Amino acid sequence: MASTSTETISEKESGYLETYGWIISQQSGITQFGLSDAELEFIIKGIKTGHQGKPAAQDPQLISQEMQDYLKTRAENNIPPEQKEAMAKNAETAQKNITDGEAFIEKIINENKKIKSTESGLHYEIHTAGNDVKPTATDQVKVHYEGKLINDKVFDSSIARGEPITFGLNQVIKGWTEGLQLIGEGGKVTLYIPSDLAYGNTDQSSIPGGSTLVFEVELITINP
Repeated sequence: MASTSTETISEKESGYLETYGWIISQQSGITQFGLSDAELEFIIKGIKTGHQGKPAAQDPQLISQEMQDYLKTRAENNIPPEQKEAMAKNAETAQKNITDGEAFIEKIINENKKIKSTESGLHYEIHTAGNDVKPTATDQVKVHYEGKLINDKVFDSSIARGEPITFGLNQVIKGWTEGLQLIGEGGKVTLYIPSDLAYGNTDQSSIPGGSTLVFEVELITINP
């Protein structure tokens, strides 16, 4: 039940509340919709209704998808033209990288019969199987690795740094989580990871969106 107190709100308290409202506006994502003052009043009205414990204007479950579609359209219509152009260009580049990656995978599979594939679309070649102890998705692993794009450009290498790395196997890209479970301690594997098992269509530092990645990995130890 909402408070009915009419006590005076101090200037300091009002500052806290107004700042909290600002935080809510940033975290909720409403700034992306380009709302007019009149439209914003309906959102404020809904907040008040919920705060008072009253039912929503419409059943949220019944209109969930319709409402999400509406908000998505509003957000897309509020994107500046130059940003839309950049997004379209990035999407085009990512799609080209995906296509190039598929051609690359097809070529190496035809050339190297040792390369196997999993149901998810991960491709791999085991050079050394290692011992019988294999990691699970919740284990920590200590590894040495080198990551390359399909043009052989190295984008990351613990080998070059001279320092192996330890991380939780459920804290990395899907291709790594799946691929490292295929070998045991002391094992070595090459992982050919399509973008949907890596970083998707979003640029990541020196990795362009849509990129297929190639990793040489040595599994040094497993820490359950």
